[in-house]
Amino acid sequence: MTGTEEQDEDATVTGDARITSGAERMRRARDRRRQGNVIVNLELGPNMTTDLVALGWLAEPDHADKGAIARALTGLVERAVQSRVTPPTGSHAQLGFFCTIQRSTIETLVSFGWLPADQQDDLGAIAKAFRRFAGRALAVARNGGGPGQWYFP
Repeated sequence: MTGTEEQDEDATVTGDARITSGAERMRRARDRRRQGNVIVNLELGPNMTTDLVALGWLAEPDHADKGAIARALTGLVERAVQSRVTPPTGSHAQLGFFCTIQRSTIETLVSFGWLPADQQDDLGAIAKAFRRFAGRALAVARNGGGPGQWYFP
């Protein structure tokens, strides 16, 4: 059988060697480990898949598809890491969320003096300036102030 490959229920036969399905799984596991990949088993409640669908990470028809759920969760984790999301350390009354800040908003933060021009590509500085600006906007709104009160960095 040299140079040929056959497959039965429990083994792949390549040339003169017989590779069992267990040996093949172990080979794949070692390959994953060498590449730095890790397999994690998760148990998700029904609300989790519903939330993934509602947030647009998972298509409704795929709500029971393990592969689609894994891809959705991987995408969500990658986005969280890219956005540098950290666990909440403050009050449970605080709410954290993702938002997309358009380039024009960043330029406005610079022009209003909330963000130094040399930091307009620094994600941390943008987030800090946006939080400060949003806090000021809330204070202005609560006090009934006009647009002239917005230029206070």
